[in-house]
Amino acid sequence: MATRLEFSELGRLELVDHRGHAYPITCPYTPDGFVYADSRPSEVFALLGGGLCPPPSTGPTAAAVWIDFVRLDDLTSLRRWSCDETGRYLGQEGHAATRVPPSSGYLLNPDFVTLARTQLNDFQIYTFLRQCLGRATARSYIDACAADHAPCPREPHCRLVVLYNHNYARTCQVWHDHYRRRFPVIDFVLPCVAPEHPNYFAYAFGSLQFHGLVHGYLQEQTRTGRIRDCDALLFVQDDLLLHPRLDSDGVLSPLAAGHGGIFHRRRRFDPDSEWMWVPRVRNAVQHQADPQLGNGFEGLYPAVPTEALYRGVSDCFALARELVPDFLDQLAPMVAANLFPEVAIPTALYAAADSAGRPIQLRPGRLLRAPFRHLADNPAYIRDFVGSDAMFLHPVKVASGTCQTLDLVRQAAAAGPHASDASAVVTRT
Repeated sequence: MATRLEFSELGRLELVDHRGHAYPITCPYTPDGFVYADSRPSEVFALLGGGLCPPPSTGPTAAAVWIDFVRLDDLTSLRRWSCDETGRYLGQEGHAATRVPPSSGYLLNPDFVTLARTQLNDFQIYTFLRQCLGRATARSYIDACAADHAPCPREPHCRLVVLYNHNYARTCQVWHDHYRRRFPVIDFVLPCVAPEHPNYFAYAFGSLQFHGLVHGYLQEQTRTGRIRDCDALLFVQDDLLLHPRLDSDGVLSPLAAGHGGIFHRRRRFDPDSEWMWVPRVRNAVQHQADPQLGNGFEGLYPAVPTEALYRGVSDCFALARELVPDFLDQLAPMVAANLFPEVAIPTALYAAADSAGRPIQLRPGRLLRAPFRHLADNPAYIRDFVGSDAMFLHPVKVASGTCQTLDLVRQAAAAGPHASDASAVVTRT
């Protein structure tokens, strides 16, 4: 009688009896863990794991074990195989992806996360694991995404805060390793769930509300007094790459000279422009009480008059610590009104700086619009970027697992000063 499930050295699921004898599952699935459902061959399922059926199991073909496969493009669907105590395949049926029944020794496929990451972000994986296998398993997964951090230094410094539009906690280690020599403190702010670690924070906002992540983080830092540990904060998105020469001192220098923050441009919001987000901003400003378009917040006026709005890509900005209280006051009604973040953040930044009589330093950045995204992996373009005065390059999709940009930047920076490559295609903002 089988007493447990194990994965063999070849990654195959096997039944093992009390003598240690292994019985392989007779209905094979592919070596990468995928199986095609017999009813719908076009549907691809990934092996989640399996468990022993609770006793009693009677009859010559009674099921002794079940094995679960989940559709990665539809996490609500499971295919559950049944096998007898010798591993002989008995059949399969569909199940809803709810928590698996209590069993003796349910075994999670160690490669499931690798398979799931090809199609899902980390919050989706966390939620699925919590729903099927319980919070402890889900928490173990997300906590493993955390990187180690050094103690906070006492000398003046700028804290780097990495924001995530979508929860790709798997890249936290990549960014920590990339920036840790330039910024003594790095915090990570993610949607909905984050590792239980003092440098990781989570708030219930999505990609089109990332100003809520900024507000929640700064509010918590202020409430706990941790904001006093730094002199400035530099916010960057997880798909944005800072120039290799930009470090903590490079942010502090203009702020020490009297600037209140750093942004890449100063442009008024034009409610009559053809910018794709204009209808969203107009709705947030004009229809707060509308039950279909608004969210019931009626405090936008007079706090945020339309003529005071600015716009700009807000994936990178710096803020002096002294401006944080006013910045929070300015940002709060725009978060409450669900005003688009690329209007809310520059508006709050310029308003707080103007109130303090401190200008915002303008530093250019490079934005790769859709037709030019491939340039992020173009060596000539990256050499040109490293030789420029641009503060950042955006976007750089390290979560894809195929990004070469970080290596190209390191190579170009190590090569030292050089003339820009004439063959580089340059797209600037």
